[in-house]
Amino acid sequence: MENNAVSLRGKKVALCVPDRIKHLENAIKWMNDPEVTQFVTTYLPVTRDFEEAWFDNLGKEREKNVVFAIETKDGKHIGFTGLHNINWHDRTAVVGAIIGDKEYWGKGHGTDSMMILLSYAFLTLDLRKVRASILAFNQRSLKHAIKCGYRKEGVSEKQYYKNGKYVDEILMAVFKNKWILFQNREFREKGELTFPQDICPKCAGKMKKLARPVSRSEYRNCWRCEDCGFETELTEMQK
Repeated sequence: MENNAVSLRGKKVALCVPDRIKHLENAIKWMNDPEVTQFVTTYLPVTRDFEEAWFDNLGKEREKNVVFAIETKDGKHIGFTGLHNINWHDRTAVVGAIIGDKEYWGKGHGTDSMMILLSYAFLTLDLRKVRASILAFNQRSLKHAIKCGYRKEGVSEKQYYKNGKYVDEILMAVFKNKWILFQNREFREKGELTFPQDICPKCAGKMKKLARPVSRSEYRNCWRCEDCGFETELTEMQK
């Protein structure tokens, strides 16, 4: 799976392929900053050799891992995100993300990058389910995940040793069909969602394109859901 030219854009950020020249130094700095990494499961310190090897391996693991650098609209690098352990048979993946630039914490850039990533996972790669692992004391990430459509699946008790004690791991997941409905409910009324024309906004089923006569010489395009029967004009689906 090639993604050399992939650049995905949202309202606040763009996801682009990591570049060693542009992004390596920030990766080394952020992964050795205890404030940035307090909520991740990587064990410090992370050496330059480790990060350089990580960048080198990105091009060799595209079938299992798709990683993006997160940049603001003006090109400032602020973090990383990606889909890991992609299972094409089960159509699942595990998400990972970090906003390393503290100036952009709590300003919606992480949410925007996650929604772009999930859109890519579900609508481009056609994955069925995306999972996330969050440390129990990371309340900000838990709220962020719920805001993006994730729901709690379970708890792995005392899974990691952090800050001098063992802490629980919260297992979160979001399914494609539920995420589509979640997007529709949360964002369409605000005019922030360009909904895919072939996906029903009512039940996430398959929409079939129809042509209906308006007069003897004119036709208008409509859509009908093959699952629930919902119908709408093409112009409505493009709003």
